Amino acid sequence: MAFSPTTRTHPNRLLAVLLIAPFMDLVKPRRERAAFAGFVAAERRVRMRGGTPLVSLDAMAPRAVSSGMLAVAAATSTYYGLLFTLALYLQQGLGRSALVSGLTLVSWIVAFGAAGQIVRRLPPHLGPLAAPAGCLLLAGAYMALSASLFAGRHAEALLVVLLGAGGLGLGTQFSALIVHLTNAVSEGYAHDISGVTTTTTTIAGAIAIAAFGTAYLSLASAGSATHAFAIVTAGFAAIAGLAALLAHGATRRAPVS
Repeated sequence: MAFSPTTRTHPNRLLAVLLIAPFMDLVKPRRERAAFAGFVAAERRVRMRGGTPLVSLDAMAPRAVSSGMLAVAAATSTYYGLLFTLALYLQQGLGRSALVSGLTLVSWIVAFGAAGQIVRRLPPHLGPLAAPAGCLLLAGAYMALSASLFAGRHAEALLVVLLGAGGLGLGTQFSALIVHLTNAVSEGYAHDISGVTTTTTTIAGAIAIAAFGTAYLSLASAGSATHAFAIVTAGFAAIAGLAALLAHGATRRAPVS
């Protein structure tokens, strides 16, 4: 996918483009770029006329903000994709009940909640490291799950443990980056950060469900469900690794209080 000079000029537009770039087979690049270019242009016109734009582009411009939001969206999108593909794998691939499928994710949810408490108690000098470390833990959990599946091991206990590690990683990244994004802008822009982060994360999640759901179903129909899910989780690991790079770029110069 080619990026024009205009695209590089507008971080908010770049944010949306980068979210969709890994899944360009599922969308129309020209339509996508035109839609966001139109949005950016409309927002700038509102501001030039003295009105209040829907999103403050100035607040999204710093790398600490745009990279941080991308990291949140990328990492969280893997969770959306996991929710869908894991249910398919457990119920259709392994023949587990819907109850077992749902309860399997409890370890992820509990660990995600615990991560917020852990991040709150970190020493200030470790704050900037929390988000990239969380992404790396998330990527490592996905890679370990993928490797175990390729090896033919799909015991419920191992799956629960690895999902717990993934939830802890995602929760650490999410909690740390929300704090970082809030501190990276002035108080007047807090609502912009909240709204755009929620929107981009939801968009990324929807794309992940479509992309990885399609990939899993195609691979599973052509062969083993376990092999298909192993490939999908390897894809999740790659995205989590990308999120780690983005999180590092966003937080590496964060002030230590």
